Order: sequence, then C-alpha cells, then structure tokens
Amino acid sequence: MAPGRRERRAGYGLWAGLALATAMVFMGACVEGPQNLLRDGYYTAEAAEFDPQGWKEFLTIYVCDGRIASAQYNSRNLRGFLRSWDMADKRRSALTTGTNQSKYGRAYTVALLNRQDPAQVTPIPGAAQAHPHFQRLAEAAITKARNGDQRVAFVSFEERR
Repeated sequence: MAPGRRERRAGYGLWAGLALATAMVFMGACVEGPQNLLRDGYYTAEAAEFDPQGWKEFLTIYVCDGRIASAQYNSRNLRGFLRSWDMADKRRSALTTGTNQSKYGRAYTVALLNRQDPAQVTPIPGAAQAHPHFQRLAEAAITKARNGDQRVAFVSFEERR
C-alpha cells in the first residue's frame, strides 16, 4: 500500500461519520415538526357553492411522508371544465388583473409546497382576491390530512352568500 493511503481512508471514514451524524440531526428535527402530523394520501377541499361567474374553487393536496408533496389549486364549472384551461377567461383576467387562474394557481401551490403552511403564503400581485379563498381551502385540506379523512371538505365563503 502506498504511503499516506491509509491516512486518507481514515479521513474518509471520519467525514462519512460526520455526514451521517449531521443527517440524523436534521432528520430528527424534521420528525418533530407539525407537518409530520399529516397522514399520507390525497385530500381535497372545495367551495361549497359556485361563484357568480359559475366557477367553484378547489384545492387538492398529496401528502407523502408527512409533507405536502404536490398540490393543485384551480376552479371548475358545472360541466367540470377547469378554469386554467379556459382561454377566454385567461385573456379577460390578464387584461383586468395582469394574471390568470393558471398563473396564480401555480404560484400559490408552489408557495404552499415550499412553506408547508397556508398562513405563511403571502398574496400574489394581481391575485390578492384569491388569497383568502386559497388559505381557507388549504387549511381545510390540511385539517383533513391531519385526521386522515379523505372525504372532500366543503368550504363556505362568506362573501358569496
């Protein structure tokens, strides 16, 4: 064996042990977090009624290993057509607010995935009117995930009554 080779192997073992210990500390910190109270599965919350334009908002989250792994926030009409696919609505929304359901729906879900807490999701410019609805839907879906209840949660929005 070449001189110095044994010392390098010992150094690798030290670094591997240190990396493993660090990983265990971080994993231990994650286990204690509130997001790990979520049970794996799909959970959906949707508006209890259609809005005046004929859309019903919904949020579906997928929980894996106690964390929200994916989410979809959108609206559908009575026929089940998704608002993010409606080109006429996209054009109208873009002219009036500068954004549309497709853009802000993705932005809100990415923020939820990054923060894992709807209270930490801030309003998006041009879509601030959707923010309270998104938060209420997210809270309802997360409550369902904590209970492991995969039935749809229906959320009533005060201003629609």
